[in-house]
Amino acid sequence: MAKDTLVARVRASLVYCGGAIGRLTDARLADTLQAGPPGATEPVLRVRLLILLVTDLAEHYAQFASYMRILGLVPPSALSPPTPRAGRWTCGPLPRVV
Repeated sequence: MAKDTLVARVRASLVYCGGAIGRLTDARLADTLQAGPPGATEPVLRVRLLILLVTDLAEHYAQFASYMRILGLVPPSALSPPTPRAGRWTCGPLPRVV
């Protein structure tokens, strides 16, 4: 698979997940769903699946950052925030993600 295709598919996946998460409400987090292998009958709270998604993304990012460091690169979360340009409003430093 070409890099451009892979990047486009990952980006589309993240956009889809972001939209689905954006539509969640506190009340819907308590819903139960059937999850797991085909034929699963075990109910699972929707919030559990959300926590699993976020944890999985964090683990993939950690692996990505480790590979970058092995290659002598600096992962994005370790970079200094960009210097604000003149005339651009800022509210202070952005929080680090991961």
